[in-house]
Amino acid sequence: MKNPKVVDKSWELMRTHVDSYGEEIWCLTPKYGDWSAVIHLQSNGKMYLTLFKGSKKKVDQAVLSSALRSFSKELLKRGITPTIGVIASKKNTALFRTVRLAGFCEKTQRIKNRRRPDTVVFEFKKK
Repeated sequence: MKNPKVVDKSWELMRTHVDSYGEEIWCLTPKYGDWSAVIHLQSNGKMYLTLFKGSKKKVDQAVLSSALRSFSKELLKRGITPTIGVIASKKNTALFRTVRLAGFCEKTQRIKNRRRPDTVVFEFKKK
């Protein structure tokens, strides 16, 4: 069976794996740039993002937000409401802006916990 794709002029998103629990792994590859990303999607709509930076260590926020927006719209068509959690830390400030540019709105903030850092949960809002 062919893996589904979401393609744009500046990036390509392809599902590479589905495990026995229904978690999907999607790989984001920009046409230009020295970086890539992996989106882990659970069956309940929770997404986790992993970025792989190249030698320039610069991620194009416009490309990443465009891919997240298009992917989230596809998920809404499947009946899945996408949410993404961002750990509140100084190194994730750019990710907060990127997630908001993609169309996600703040849903909840996790209470401080000694074992886990604070995480802000964003939910995709259809525009």
